[in-house]
Parts: sequence; structure tokens; C-alpha cells
Amino acid sequence: MAFLRRVISGGKERLNAPAFGISETIGRGKRTLYIPAFGINHRPEVIDEFRKNGYSIAGTLIAQDDPFPGKEQDLGLFLVRENLSHGFRKSESIAKLAGIEQPREFEHSEILTLHKPFVVKFPTADRGESVFLLDGRGSIAKFLVYANEHFNSSWDRNQSKEKIEAAKHAIESGQWDWEGFSEMEVSDFWIFQEYIETPSDFYTSFRILADAYGNIHYGTLLRSLQPKGVKRVVDRDPNPIDHSFTYLHNPESMYCLDTPDIVSNAAQGGIGIHLNGMRIEDEANRNVAEAHDIDPDNPRIPQQLKDKASKVGILMKRVFPFTGVDFIYDRDLKDFFLEANTGPTLFSEGLGVSKEEIRRKKGKEDGQEYLTRVLIRRIAKTDFPRLAL
Repeated sequence: MAFLRRVISGGKERLNAPAFGISETIGRGKRTLYIPAFGINHRPEVIDEFRKNGYSIAGTLIAQDDPFPGKEQDLGLFLVRENLSHGFRKSESIAKLAGIEQPREFEHSEILTLHKPFVVKFPTADRGESVFLLDGRGSIAKFLVYANEHFNSSWDRNQSKEKIEAAKHAIESGQWDWEGFSEMEVSDFWIFQEYIETPSDFYTSFRILADAYGNIHYGTLLRSLQPKGVKRVVDRDPNPIDHSFTYLHNPESMYCLDTPDIVSNAAQGGIGIHLNGMRIEDEANRNVAEAHDIDPDNPRIPQQLKDKASKVGILMKRVFPFTGVDFIYDRDLKDFFLEANTGPTLFSEGLGVSKEEIRRKKGKEDGQEYLTRVLIRRIAKTDFPRLAL
């Protein structure tokens, strides 16, 4: 798989892997981009947009099936903060570096003794598919068995199979207090966090687009399509991979959690309320905005979220030139940082690009590619750097 890496920086950058035989330095004063897997998501003309706007492209690890042959001649591999690229603890590292608060995390050994709902997520997945609410011993037991059957476990293979079969029997007979559940181990990839009860009658979150200079391009308050309490139902996948998340939402599955869908992600049907100063017309959206202390007649990004998102954008400068930064409010309007998304889905409304403008480009390039080019041109016009990096 092509692995395109670039860094926004000026001056010299030491090679992480000199064996690649690429020049050790970048010309002083050039802008250099380091973007994991960028070549997979964007066509050559998008890369050329960077070049045309004064960036030096660096950091490619070319694979045999690279979709951009011939682009590797001026690309190199440079040292970056690996824990901020695609590490499963990326958001935790960012929160510590930025000094911002996340929801409290729990050890997997604690979850059977919790007497309140909590959230479990698999952070290397995306689009809100891997975020689940666990509430009660029944849903916890189902999750534990699912995670052990479909993800790697440290158990001996034969012992694991035997215990999983016993656990399945306990689930089928409703024995939620079966002592074997407490012995089941869970991969360290899973993260368990406190459940944040959001304002309003919908599940909500903020998505703020920040660039690597700390500039904020737009903000959106996302709400779930359905009111709180509605469960996510997913039809059975006819060809599921071993760790398919559909098992946890399919009523035909013994692992179906049967808990509310708490995701407000746009990819899962969430509705975006744009915080661009334009009056909110929809009545439900107005109520959601007011519950978040946002004026529905002049909706703007709360200043404290802009400040924190700016810090995250700057921290991600060696990972991606723009970042979707997610926050959540609790009932007291206290904010918590959720995660930073590299190469996020872009909203045309946020960038002020009309649907007609995108339609004119249809057939020439994908809408997301066009919006990326628009954003790159805007970032390139920024004085370098605006803030100390």
C-alpha cells in the first residue's frame, strides 16, 4: 500500500531512515508536507495543487502498486511524531501535549463493576462505525465474548475456544453473572471511556476544521438523525470479515448490544448545524443550538473550542496539513476533546463552496478532491507560520 508522508515545516529535517538514500535536507524556507496514505485518497492533480502553491512534497514510501508512478523522484522519508499519525493512542497523546481534557478512561478490568453506562471504541476504525454504548451486564458480556472471538487474544488458542463456547452458552441462557466473563481479556486496542450525556434531545458533537498553522476554517455542531434512545440496526453482512462491527448491531446476532446509537458522525447519518453566522432555520436544529448556548440567529464556534482546536491543528503539523478536531459538551456545557481526524470529510458549506460549483467539476474529479484543492489554496496563502510551531 502506498504510504505518502509529508511534513509542514521549514529548514532542515533529519532522515529517519537514511538507507533510503534520499537527500538529508530540504531547502531552508520551503514548506514540506508529511501526509500518511495521502496518495491513496487523492489523485495526482491534488498533489500538484500543493506544488503549485509553494510546497515541497516529501516523505513517500513507494509500494509496487503505487497509483502515482513517476511521482517519487522528489519525495523523501522524514522523522515525524509517529504516535500522532495513525497510532491507536493518538488522541490521548494529543490531549496531553495540548493540555486539554478527554473523557475519563477505564481499564478493561473495571468494566464489569461499573454501575453506569460507558463507551467503548476501536480507534483505528473510522466513520463512527466502531463506537458503542455499553449499559448493563448483558451488553458488557456480549461485547467481551465478541471481542475475544473476533479480535486477537492473549489466551492459548485451544483454551480460548473452549472458554468462548462456555461464554456463548452463558449468554444464550442469560447468565450475566457467570464468573467466566471476569476472566476474559480484551485487546489493548479497545478504549473504554465514560459516557458523556450531551445537551438537548439528540446525541451531539462538534467538528472543527483547523490547519497546521492554527487557523480555523469552519465549525459544525453535529446531531444524531434520531432522538436519544433510538437503537442502531444493521442488516447482516452477507460476507462479514472476522471483526465485522455489524455483529453488534444486527438483531439476528447473539452479540447484538440492543443499546442506543450514540453516534452523531455525518457518515452515520448525523446532521450538520453550520456555525458560520447564518441563521438556523430548522426548528429542531435551533433547539439543539440553544441547548449548547449557541445563538441560533448568529451561530458561531465557541471561542474555547476554537482555541483548543487551533492547538491540535498545530500539533498535527507533522502529520497532515488540516485536521478535523472533535469535541463534545456535557450537560453543564463543559467540553471534552474526542479525537483528531487526518484528512477529514470536508463540508462545502463550511468552505463556502456552492453545490453548483461542485457540479461543474463533476466528471473531472471527485467532490472531496475539489474541496481539498480549494482548502490547500487557502492554507498556502497563510503567512508561514502564523503561530509559533
